[in-house]
Amino acid sequence: MRFAVAVLLAVAAGCGRATEHTDITGANVQAVAGDTVTLRIGDTAVLGDVVRLTFRAVEGDSRCPLNVQCVWEGDAELRLRAQQGPGDGSDLVLHTTVQPRATTVGEFRIEVVGLEPQPVQGEPIEPQHYSVRLVISRG
Repeated sequence: MRFAVAVLLAVAAGCGRATEHTDITGANVQAVAGDTVTLRIGDTAVLGDVVRLTFRAVEGDSRCPLNVQCVWEGDAELRLRAQQGPGDGSDLVLHTTVQPRATTVGEFRIEVVGLEPQPVQGEPIEPQHYSVRLVISRG
C-alpha cells in the first residue's frame, strides 16, 4: 500500500514539468525556467548562468513518519543559499508544507515540491541522505 501511494505521489509531483535534472556527483546542476531540479545537501543549481542556489541544510523535520498515523502531515524547514554574481549571497528558508514554500531570486521563482527520504519512526535521517526537488520558473 505504501509503495502504491509513493508511486502515485511521485507521478503527481512530476505532472506538467518540462524536464528534471539530477546530479548525484555533487557538481553544479544547470537549470532554466521550466526545469525541476533535485539537489542533495551541498549541491548547487546554476540558474540561467546568473543565480547560484545551494541546498545547505534541513533545519527541522517534523514530517509525519511513513509508519505512523498523524493528524497533521508535518513540515520540514530547508536552508538554501542564493548568490547573484560575486559576493556572499543571502540565506533563504523554505518549507515543505507551510509558507513560504517558494521565493523569487532575480528573475527566477523557486518552489519546493518534495523532500526525500520520507521519515520512518525510530530511524533518523542522516543529512547526506536528504534531497530536495525544486521547480524553477520565471519570477
